[in-house]
Amino acid sequence: MKKLPRALLASTAALFLFASGSLTTALLFRSNASSHYRRSTQTIRDASGAKTIINYTLTDAPSKRKADASAALASAAASTAGSATTAEVAAAQSAACPPSGNGHEYMIVWAGKMNAGDLTGKDLITYAQGGAVNPEGIKEVLPQELLPGQDMMVTIDAERGCDTYGKVVNVALVPGADGLENEPHHMQYIWFPGQSVWAGGLFTSRLFTYDMSKLPQVQLKRIDEPWSTPGGSIWDAFEALPDGSAYGTLMGGPLYAYGMTPGEVVHISPDGKILGQFSAAAPEGLPPIDSNGLPTCPDLGSCANPHGIQARADLHRLVTSDYAEPARIIEDPVKVENFNLFRRTVREWDITDQSHPKLIKVSVMPKGPRDDANPGHAENLGIMEVGKTWDYPLANGTVPKGMFAESMCGGAIFYT
Repeated sequence: MKKLPRALLASTAALFLFASGSLTTALLFRSNASSHYRRSTQTIRDASGAKTIINYTLTDAPSKRKADASAALASAAASTAGSATTAEVAAAQSAACPPSGNGHEYMIVWAGKMNAGDLTGKDLITYAQGGAVNPEGIKEVLPQELLPGQDMMVTIDAERGCDTYGKVVNVALVPGADGLENEPHHMQYIWFPGQSVWAGGLFTSRLFTYDMSKLPQVQLKRIDEPWSTPGGSIWDAFEALPDGSAYGTLMGGPLYAYGMTPGEVVHISPDGKILGQFSAAAPEGLPPIDSNGLPTCPDLGSCANPHGIQARADLHRLVTSDYAEPARIIEDPVKVENFNLFRRTVREWDITDQSHPKLIKVSVMPKGPRDDANPGHAENLGIMEVGKTWDYPLANGTVPKGMFAESMCGGAIFYT
């Protein structure tokens, strides 16, 4: 059976510390002078004009790793009690490294450059000269770190049998001003062949839609600016649906209340168009005190800051988790002014009509038995992510129909 191409999605920022897009080839590839990369461009046009995307793609064909070839030989020999045929050994070796493209495994990383806002005084010394104060180091290193740099989608070879395993095999630079200081955050957590990849800018509320059909090269389909979603701000996570569309969470409030409440769920077409926006505010509101005797929502009465998102289309259910009000924590998420700015709520949506998800329930996660000295570490505080069970049967033949939620502040897992 032919192995399908798979992308293992990671939401990592600040992986590459490039001063600017023009320095990419010099800084990214200088550690391996024997590798060869091809520069190519792609132009897309939207309401704000033409945008040119730059790809740097490894042109060296992947070959079998020497260690893996020896392992394949040993495995084939063992399978026939020490009498492997030439054909068996050749088959074992060739299976160790499929050619690039279809059938090859890759990891896709949404990456951004460190900037001045990421550095403390201690960081400045550390990056200047390994922790020691060195005027020459400060002079030479810090200017590069403080310059703006292009965000990028990075492709890493994840095929263990190949000598290119673990190497960067493509870099796709986001064009112009749209690619500066977005603070790359999440993509959807799971990707299947034929789907787009959606990635959001945490600081800019831009939405990027990518085409993965030509891996390892990545093609940008569309960029949606913040005004495409006036009902919410600050993209977090995405969940792809069987029809190729996706839902995304906007953790912050409408543009007039940027980063506050209520956030919303957005329905996105396969090519990145905004199909619908749906406020996460509960129409009936929430009681001021939850079942634990704690304030449910200390501000604006909604607690609607959807972060994590998971869907079970077969059950016609979507679940989102409320993490925190981003405008109040984004400058220092460790020491917020009020621990109640972190949320305790999970929202359930009916997606029988996928084009019109309907909020049907808001649940407050229960307080656990632990009595932490820091009230900001309560088990039910900061519900960051949700995780679904899958629609295939367990060993006993039953199909699970549950969802998990987890709290970042309290380090607890909840299940329903």
